[in-house]
Formats: sequence, structure tokens, C-alpha cells
Amino acid sequence: LFRSQGNFPVLFKDAHGGLSFQRSGERISYKVLSDTRQPPTDVLRGDREPYRLEERNYLQLPRDLDGRIAVLAAQLVAGADNRYDAAAMIESHLRSEFGYTLEQKAGGSQPLADFVFNIREGHCEYFATAMAIMLRTQGIATRVVNGFQQGEYNETADIYVVRQREAHSWVEVYFPGADSWVAFDPTPSAGRSETGPTGGFTAKIGKYLEALEMIWIQYFVAFDNQEQRTLFTSIRRGVSDYNAKASSWISEVQETVAAWWSEVRGDSGTAASLIAMIYGIAAVAGAA
Repeated sequence: LFRSQGNFPVLFKDAHGGLSFQRSGERISYKVLSDTRQPPTDVLRGDREPYRLEERNYLQLPRDLDGRIAVLAAQLVAGADNRYDAAAMIESHLRSEFGYTLEQKAGGSQPLADFVFNIREGHCEYFATAMAIMLRTQGIATRVVNGFQQGEYNETADIYVVRQREAHSWVEVYFPGADSWVAFDPTPSAGRSETGPTGGFTAKIGKYLEALEMIWIQYFVAFDNQEQRTLFTSIRRGVSDYNAKASSWISEVQETVAAWWSEVRGDSGTAASLIAMIYGIAAVAGAA
């Protein structure tokens, strides 16, 4: 993370750069600049660094976890000799062998086991939890991320609009050698938002309205002190540049007039004086 800016009173940061804050009920507007680059796959495959003490929190398992889950996970990753391939194998299994539904079907005292061995369909949180737990049983640090997918691009406002329907859960696997959390998404394609270009008159009007709303939020609702200072600094710099250019132009005019008047007076001789007067008359006539 490079920088964050917003109207939250306190911002918490954990050991791995995760940010959180306590909601106050008011509208929150914030900006985050972050590095989303991911190490190359071959680097991740070669990452065999052991986990440090603080990273072992991401290996914890429920005390009453159904033992069959660990057995299944071991079978699925039997051909993997590194963390990356193990994660990819479990991700592929869940994507291809399970179905997606928003219905709450799995339940009982062991809902995760019910999902994995009986129901075999569910929403994104079931898939993310199943993958995270299965990898943890194999000694691979994971965390479940709840957030939003990319959203829809609005070319009118040059922004991505993220709606409630883009809410999603996925898995991140930690690679200690690369010091990087890498995302994996085990949810089948039916549960992942596929946002493509939208056309039609209604869609275009909607994008214009979104652009207007963005302008309102940016310049009225979320126009904080920092942005005000930035704007005023830009205005002041612009005025200063204008004054400097105007002053330079006036100086050049003064020097030109002074040189012309010197020649008119005959400082450079009679011929130069006559030529200067002719130029002066021509300039006045041209201006008129």
C-alpha cells in the first residue's frame, strides 16, 4: 500500500497491510493507491520459505472440523510439490465439480462438510471457505476475502461502477518468500460477475447520470481539505505563472519602445531616426 486518504477518524493496519476502520453510520469517501502487481508463477512455484510465527494464524482450523475434509484435500493435491499448484488443483476441483446457487442448502452441525460431500452446490462464501480450509489442512496459509468484483466500466466518467450484485468472496494464499498474497477464485463461472459492454439508449443515459453523480460526490460531497488545498495551490500557481508571463511581456514591450524612442531621438544617427519614425507611423496606422 502506498497511500490512503479518507474521512475516517481512525484507520487500522494489520501485519500484512490489511486496512480496516470502524463504521460510524456516515457516508465514507476514501482513496487508496496500492500495488497490485503479482510475482510470476515460476517464482510462486519455487517459493518454499517456511512461515513465520505471525503467519501461522492463517493455518488455524476449527476444532470440530470433519476429518474427511483433510483426507479429500490430501487426495486432490497429491500430485503437487508446491503451494501454488496445490492451490490451483483445489481451485479447479471446486470450479468444475460443484454447482453454484444462492439458495442456502447446506446446513446442520457441519455445514462445510455438508456442502463438500452432500449438497455440492452453494454460493461464493461456501466455495471460498472450502478452499481455504482444505489448503490449511495441507499446511498452506490462506485467508477468505469478502469484497467486490471489478464492476462495470463507465467510459463517460472514466470510472468503474461497483454495485451490490458484484459482492463476492474468494481466497488468498500467502507466499512467504515473495511476501505476497495471491488471489484464487474457486467459485464456478455462474457465480462470478461477467461484466461486458452494455449498449442501448437507456444504458447510455444511465452512464451519463452516473457521471453526474460522480461529479457531485467528488466536488461537493467528498471535497475534503486536502483536495481544497490542492485546488487552491493549482489556482495560485496558475495566477503566478500568468503574472510572470505578463510581467515578462510588459518588460519586452518597454525595452522595445525604449529602443525605438532612442533611435527616433537620433542616438544612432539621422538615417536610423527616419527609419524608426517610419516604422512608428506604420505601426500606428496598422493598429488603427
